[in-house]
Amino acid sequence: MTARDLPVALVGLKAPGNYGPDWQAGYDAIWPELGAKYGAVVVPDLLAPIAAKTPEARAAEGLMQADNIHPSARGVGLVVDALGPKVLELLERVKPAP
Repeated sequence: MTARDLPVALVGLKAPGNYGPDWQAGYDAIWPELGAKYGAVVVPDLLAPIAAKTPEARAAEGLMQADNIHPSARGVGLVVDALGPKVLELLERVKPAP
């Protein structure tokens, strides 16, 4: 990232709520802070496209596996669609080889 001047994408996940709101807020702040510090392309929450839907919609659309923690293939499709623009942003930062 810095030593080799490589463009980087930093993809985070939201903290689980079971550690309390203070810990959760601190953890969630890591991604944008690190991204700003290192000039990375930041995706604060990999699962945001799924989390944006109501639990009923997630279930009806089959976006999660039975454990309700991991996305199904359909859920992964939403994630990939949302990551696309960020990947393009990252690729724009790649410098051609000399």
